[in-house]
Amino acid sequence: CCLQTNRSIICSLSIALGDLVITFLMTTIWFLGTERSFVSPCFILAKASVIYSALPLPMMCLGLLFYCLENTRPSSSTAFLKSFRNVCLTLLVWSVAIVFSIIFVNAEPRELEYETGRRALVCQVEESTLVASFTSLLFIGTSFTLLPFCSEIFHWMKEADQLLEQRTNKSDLFSTSAGTQETIWPRPPLWTSLTLGFSTFWMPYLVVSLICQLCGFPVPAYISVNLLWLECTNSLMTGVVIMLKLIGPKTFLKNPTAIWNIIPFTGFLKYWRL
Repeated sequence: CCLQTNRSIICSLSIALGDLVITFLMTTIWFLGTERSFVSPCFILAKASVIYSALPLPMMCLGLLFYCLENTRPSSSTAFLKSFRNVCLTLLVWSVAIVFSIIFVNAEPRELEYETGRRALVCQVEESTLVASFTSLLFIGTSFTLLPFCSEIFHWMKEADQLLEQRTNKSDLFSTSAGTQETIWPRPPLWTSLTLGFSTFWMPYLVVSLICQLCGFPVPAYISVNLLWLECTNSLMTGVVIMLKLIGPKTFLKNPTAIWNIIPFTGFLKYWRL
């Protein structure tokens, strides 16, 4: 996260700060004890799950808005004003989620009776349906996109690593090199290159998320809505934006297809790390 631009690091920092606040509150309650604390752990986790379950869709819309506003009026918008704008929009999203949880959610403990006759006071926590659906659809889409190219993926990855070692600066990321050795393997299309670069880093997270859903493990929203999900979403948006710039009418490359025949997805392997 520390290598990102202001348009995305603000959302990441907000999630990290939210996690720290919950950790501090829970630690304080456990240290003081439920008798001396002002609220119960059940109350904190119930409210936190509702707040986090309301964040995914606004955060995704906020990320798209940041990308759209990134290149608007570059001469008059300073870095400070952009950062201040992003902070205000992020605080607005969190404020709406917090107000919603305070007004419309009842976090009072409920009595639960087990089959053995034992009773316990519990609070209902919310799961993030959007995050679960998002990760499942992303895993399915990524798998089906790469499925026809299973036999070439290993050779593409090996070649991409070799080309990546030859380029140390971002400025020559899309430049051709006379010393690059040609191979007999067909180069991947643009969309396949993006998908492969994305899946290289995010497939483990998608697999773990899918396993939790298939095994029926309930994951509260304050756990599923985390930095991994946010950065995965940001990487997806980054790939889509870069692809649109490459194939759009105002692309900075005159012939992106020709460049892609030389450098399949080396640059995007580097971009995913950022």
